[in-house]
Amino acid sequence: MTARQIPFDLRSTPALGREDFFVGECNELALHWVEIWPQGWQPFPALILHGPRGSGKSHLADVWRTRAVALKWNASDVMAATTDTILGLKQNVVVDRIDLLIGDVPSEEKLFHLYNHCRQNGLYLLGLSWIAPEAMQFSINDLGSRLRAAPHAAIFPPDDAVLFKVLARRFHDQGYVVMDGALQFALTRMERSWEALDHLIEEAIRKATAEKKQITIPLLRDLMMES
Repeated sequence: MTARQIPFDLRSTPALGREDFFVGECNELALHWVEIWPQGWQPFPALILHGPRGSGKSHLADVWRTRAVALKWNASDVMAATTDTILGLKQNVVVDRIDLLIGDVPSEEKLFHLYNHCRQNGLYLLGLSWIAPEAMQFSINDLGSRLRAAPHAAIFPPDDAVLFKVLARRFHDQGYVVMDGALQFALTRMERSWEALDHLIEEAIRKATAEKKQITIPLLRDLMMES
């Protein structure tokens, strides 16, 4: 059985290195801020990346986390951490969904401790959020003023140029060379999100494997009519 006949679980092995991060207008500012760390962040100890689900925040955070040798926390990790744990941190840290911490005083207090601990100890915090700091309703004004003053960048849903490159690369990585016309056909008919792209690739490979066909416009058309 050849590799082309195997229906891969694409979601189990995501590519999250810098070389796999495709740049477009939707994310180039966010990438710029990640790449100028640490000097470019000073005098602030934090950067906030914000954008809707599926826009690529986690991928870019993993790029920075590798460079910065950082811990990865989510909002619940911050809420569960004691003050001593926060003040004992000796690594940079990524906090996913910091927007879930805002509006709750105890959670904001812990985030404030984390921000100040990073500032006082030469550490850095990368926060990921679905909304911009300006849209957050802070209970602790000092925390709000600090996070709003810190650099932040939006990541927008992927644009056509980025989606085209990723679509071609992901099919190629699974052993399929898909013609540009077929890629463009899929691109103009799919939802603009990473989840939709993952689903399209997975289902296209499953269908091509089952029918022992190449991934072409007719196959993609049939697939989209089935969904």
